[in-house]
Amino acid sequence: MKLTFFVLVLAMATSVSNMYGQGAKSPKAFKVLGISVEGNTLADPAAIISNSGLKVGDEILLPGDQISQAIQKLWKVRLFETV
Repeated sequence: MKLTFFVLVLAMATSVSNMYGQGAKSPKAFKVLGISVEGNTLADPAAIISNSGLKVGDEILLPGDQISQAIQKLWKVRLFETV
């Protein structure tokens, strides 16, 4: 089963290019506005989101470890070909 996991964050589209394009900078905090699951046909989307450890309203740092940790948690479930 293929799964695409998207985390939508406030102003990410405009800030990420600035953050990486100007050398090393301090991480910036972003608020998770929504989480969606695509490509899933077997598992409950709410269960997938819950297993990721991310929640709407969480603050994440970019660059940071929260997204990679969420992906690792989903890999540990061993239900998906790709995350």
